[in-house]
Amino acid sequence: MSIALQQSRPDREAVESIEDKVVFGNTEHFEFSIYNTSVQAKGVVFKSSSPLYCGMLCGKKIVHTDDSSFEFVPGESLMIPAHDEVTIDFPHADLEAPTKCLKVEIDPGRLNEIIAQLNEQVARVEESEEWRYEDHHFLHFPNTPHIDKILEGLVQVSREQHIFQPALLDIKVMELIIRVLQLQSVIRLLKHSKPLAGTHPLAHLAEYLKTHLEQSLSMEQLAREAHMSIAQLFRHFRNEFGMTPVQYINELRIERAKHLLHQPRITVTEVCHMTGLNSLSYFIQLFKNTIGLTPKQYQHQFVRKSTESRN
Repeated sequence: MSIALQQSRPDREAVESIEDKVVFGNTEHFEFSIYNTSVQAKGVVFKSSSPLYCGMLCGKKIVHTDDSSFEFVPGESLMIPAHDEVTIDFPHADLEAPTKCLKVEIDPGRLNEIIAQLNEQVARVEESEEWRYEDHHFLHFPNTPHIDKILEGLVQVSREQHIFQPALLDIKVMELIIRVLQLQSVIRLLKHSKPLAGTHPLAHLAEYLKTHLEQSLSMEQLAREAHMSIAQLFRHFRNEFGMTPVQYINELRIERAKHLLHQPRITVTEVCHMTGLNSLSYFIQLFKNTIGLTPKQYQHQFVRKSTESRN
């Protein structure tokens, strides 16, 4: 496994800073490292010979692929297919606040073994479906709580120097891969939920929730829509989405609440009812647990930033 980094400008000092790689763990199947970039740079070409997981820790990158450009910031992840090039800009890196990115190089053979194990042990909703890794696509996504917890565990294990460290790193990276495969499957399902709604029960349910989110939703009602028992719905939903139906619905409601709170005159009580929650205290607590701010604090922060950007 190897990673190539090149800068479009022949600036030796900048190249050395960009290539500041610290390996924290190296096992038979994975290499776990952190890249520190302490100078601003543009047009850094990046390529790996193996599938690569990247998680931003500090700072910001601008990533350019063949068909898109996007900001890559803390709290987000990126899967880069083997042998695919990306071009990266580092707009704010400096010595006092370097850009830091966690990277895991994944052995393709081990990745295929994990996928085969999943297909043996975890049934899909549709029997003809299989777990797979789409290695021809970049995958850029916000971290889920599961992935954040795994990354914290990886960093913790990497600091431990004992005989079990390689085995523990293997377990953590295997868990990370499974969560990424699960998330990739969810993204694919939601992207095509409308055309799949007639044949795929969870795609149908995803479409149903888009138009009924403001209602009070029971597990019995959701199971009827998916043409499953409650136990089947819970099992298949957790396998596919990595969370319970209630957790997914709450995520949708918080996203809708955030959008509604961009309106400066709307009240928190109105937003609560428009997202299908009848308890104001529960809504405020759920929002704060998810976002880190109360709905009113989030609304004030958004309005203030919008006003500052206009001025």
